[in-house]
Formats: sequence, structure tokens, C-alpha cells
Amino acid sequence: MTRKFLESLDQEGGDVVPAGDYTVEVVDARALEDKPFLWLDLKIVGGPDDGRVVTVGLNIPDDNSSRGAIFHFKKKIRAFSRILMDAAVFDLPDDEQPAQIADLIIGVTADVTLGVQADGQYEGSQQLDETQAPSEAPPAPPAAAQNKKVEPVTPPAAAPVAEAEETVDVEPAAVAAGDDEDELPF
Repeated sequence: MTRKFLESLDQEGGDVVPAGDYTVEVVDARALEDKPFLWLDLKIVGGPDDGRVVTVGLNIPDDNSSRGAIFHFKKKIRAFSRILMDAAVFDLPDDEQPAQIADLIIGVTADVTLGVQADGQYEGSQQLDETQAPSEAPPAPPAAAQNKKVEPVTPPAAAPVAEAEETVDVEPAAVAAGDDEDELPF
């Protein structure tokens, strides 16, 4: 590692929250000029840590990286994969990818699993373990509606269903290779 890279690690701040699952918004993303690396500032949305901002680092593997490095990178950017694929980020030269990724993911909301580095040089620092598109939880009812008595509603009777005269056998469609939205080009 270069001295400049290590110094950039010391300059990054942010809160450290307990390891767990959170919904976050990417409020800032910065690419290092000379490394395939991003700093992400993730603002927690909801829960007891609402509004806290954590900073995590994200190493971007190249085509020659180990399968393990690529696997973990895919887990970490799963929530952003559709945006990045639509923008053809991975068709760009390797040195242009980090800045493009940073620009595209600012403002994106995602469900994430955050961890805390247990040992080593970065002990106690926040780490991004996994992301996925945010789950769609039903909104809570307004406070006024929570105290009102709700009368049961009887649904209208269903119309009779006519019997089908003819049946058709349909073969399931084959899934084309590469249709998986999480499929990245490396």
C-alpha cells in the first residue's frame, strides 16, 4: 500500500454503529485518484441510529482479482447493480470506473448489513458487508387513524365464473443466461 492511500484512510471519519442491518442513503461517494477504491458516506434512515452517517471503504476488484474478492464486491454493490449495468460502468476502462460509480450511487437508498472490523490494522472501523434493494415495508398509519375504531367491511359478492371451453398446455420459458440483474461482467 502506498503512503498516500494509508493517509487517506486516516482522514476518513464518520460514526461507528453496532453491527447489524440498516436502511441507508448514500449521501456521498468519493473515488481515490490512483486506486480502485471508494469511500461511501451512508446516512442511516430510521431506527434508533436515524440520521447517523457512517463511512465505509469499498475496494473495486479488477478482472484479475481472486474469485473471493469479486464475490464479496458483488455482495457489497448488489443494491446498485442495475444502475451500474444500465450506465455500462463496467465497460469503461478500469481507471474510470470508481469515479463513475461514485457519481451514480449518490442518493440511492439501500438495505445494508454493516459490520465492525474485529482485529488488525482497521480494528473498530465500520465495514460494509452486503447491500440489497430496500424492502418495501408498508407505511405506518397516521397517528390519528391509530386511535379510531374501524368498522368491518363486507366485500361485494363475486360474479360467477364461466367454465373454460378449451385448455392449452404452455411450456415454461427458458431463462436466458445473463438475465440475472445481479450478474456483473466479471
